[in-house]
Amino acid sequence: MKLSGRIALVVAVLVGLIEVGTGIAQPTVAGAAVNCSNVAPDADLAGCDLSGANLAAANLSGANLSGANLSGANLGTDQGGNGINLSDANLTGANLTGANLFAAYLSGTDLTNANLTNAYMNGAYLSGATLSGATMTNVSAYQANLIGANLSGVDLSGVFLSGAYLSGVDLSGLNLSGANLLFAHLTNANLTG
Repeated sequence: MKLSGRIALVVAVLVGLIEVGTGIAQPTVAGAAVNCSNVAPDADLAGCDLSGANLAAANLSGANLSGANLSGANLGTDQGGNGINLSDANLTGANLTGANLFAAYLSGTDLTNANLTNAYMNGAYLSGATLSGATMTNVSAYQANLIGANLSGVDLSGVFLSGAYLSGVDLSGLNLSGANLLFAHLTNANLTG
């Protein structure tokens, strides 16, 4: 790692953006190392192992974390997640409590057992995402695209899904009590049980 990368890592640790001991791996893309300690807006963190990292205070607006491993990571209360790319990322068991995921790209992302309580996901693109067992209490997902998402075992009671794209999604057996589905796109959605 170059000196500037080391300084960025030390600064990130000192201000609490990254907890020491998270084992952040440095992947390579086309022979060049990706700087996984560059936790900043528009950062390229594709393929980084950030499992268990505390990124709650990080501004990841416009960051690319596609294919990143964020299992067990704390991304809660992120105030700058607008447009973040988490496509195909592993967010299994991640704490996203209060996260700002406005217009985030979460296509193909694994959010199994993630905590999304109070997350702001308006306009988020979750096509093909796995949300099995995720906690979605008080989530706002206005006009979010959930086409092809796996929502098995998710409690959607009280979730704001107005204008959301749920066409063809299997909602059978899910708790939708108190959910706001006003103007939601439900063509071919399975609402049985």
